Amino acid sequence: MAGVYSSLPQHSPLPVVFDAARDAYDRKADLLVSIGGGSNIDAAKLIQHALSLGCFEMAGVLRSRTKGASVAATVEPRNVQHVSVPTTLSGAEFTYFAGGRNFETGLKEAFTVPALLPRSIIFDQALTVRTPDDLWLSSGIRALDHAIEP
Repeated sequence: MAGVYSSLPQHSPLPVVFDAARDAYDRKADLLVSIGGGSNIDAAKLIQHALSLGCFEMAGVLRSRTKGASVAATVEPRNVQHVSVPTTLSGAEFTYFAGGRNFETGLKEAFTVPALLPRSIIFDQALTVRTPDDLWLSSGIRALDHAIEP
């Protein structure tokens, strides 16, 4: 069953990401398609990670970052692929890094999981036409910063 989750604000707040992951699980999703900028792409990666763990609780997913940590699955883990359709120049579609905002600590939590690299990337210039100029330009500068920074 197809579904759309369009309630994601910027910076991928983890509670919202886990709500979306639970929704994807309930819909029996076997493919995620992210359309948008870095926040949407990171959210899809984190949704994919939560589904692969079978865990939608903050503590369990955060614990997954520690090598050898046991994560109590609350549901059957699921293998889901991710197709990214970027509309900014963030570059998030090219990495297996993902970040989400943790409201409890006020920090952005980082995840590095090689399986989170999107399976496919689709570039469609027609979709970028609606990206506001300031977002387009700032995401381009940020992409340059990431490329230059060691």
